[in-house]
Amino acid sequence: MSDIDKFIEQGKALGLTGEQLQAYVAKHEQESVEREECAQRRDEERRLPKIKLEMEKEKLAADIRREEAERAAKLEIEKQERAANIKREADERDAILKKEANVRLEHEHEIEKL
Repeated sequence: MSDIDKFIEQGKALGLTGEQLQAYVAKHEQESVEREECAQRRDEERRLPKIKLEMEKEKLAADIRREEAERAAKLEIEKQERAANIKREADERDAILKKEANVRLEHEHEIEKL
C-alpha cells in the first residue's frame, strides 16, 4: 500500500470527503515528501564529513608518496654523484701513478745510458 492510499484511508476514517479529503491527502503527502527530503539532507550531512576525511586521507597519502619519491630521487642523485666523485678521484690517482711510473722509467733509462 502506497503512502497516498494510506492517507486516503486515514482521511476517510476521519470522515473526510471530496475537497477536504484531497486537501488532507495533499497535506500529508507534502509532509511525507518534506520528511524524506529532511532525512536525505541529514544523511548527506552525516556522510559529508566522512567524504571530506576520506579526501584528506587520499591527499595526505598522495603527498607522502610524492615526498617519498622525491627523497628516493634525491638519494639516487647523491649516490650517482658519490660514484662519479669516487671514479674521478680514482682516475686522478691513476693519472698520478702513471706519471710517477713514467718519471721512474725515464730516470731508469737515463741511468742506463750513463
